[in-house]
Amino acid sequence: MGFNTENARAVKVTRATNLSLATSGTIQVVPFSTVNVDRSGLWAVATPSRITVDKTGTYFISAQVEFAASATGDRELAIRKNGATNDLLKTSLKSATLANDLALSGILQLAAGDYIELWANQTSGGALNITATVAKESPALSVVLLDPIPDTSSSAIEII
Repeated sequence: MGFNTENARAVKVTRATNLSLATSGTIQVVPFSTVNVDRSGLWAVATPSRITVDKTGTYFISAQVEFAASATGDRELAIRKNGATNDLLKTSLKSATLANDLALSGILQLAAGDYIELWANQTSGGALNITATVAKESPALSVVLLDPIPDTSSSAIEII
């Protein structure tokens, strides 16, 4: 018995250039430019900050960012759904002197057509870059379908 890829969904996108978070204290969406994996066309260059799911189900979401070095202020990452301002997943680093790397992950229930985005914030008092780092694959956003919810809109019966 082989692996059933009909419901397999996995996407990972990264950014090839630095992104300036120009305004300290203002959360900004992170657009991506490079597809590392996209099994089902969930990322589109026309909407570079979004990963749009096409199946309802349970998804594993992960993100990582490397900020430029600065000993001042806090760093923050958030995952948001469908352009809403409430954070579904969030992490922050309250002392920038500890590290420049920040990552988060979680499991979310998403419906077909939902999209998620990575948002970032910093409070250094000035502009600060999210650093594009090939070795660390930063910044990156990944989405993997763990458990699809079957489509019950048709009367078809799947026989295994």
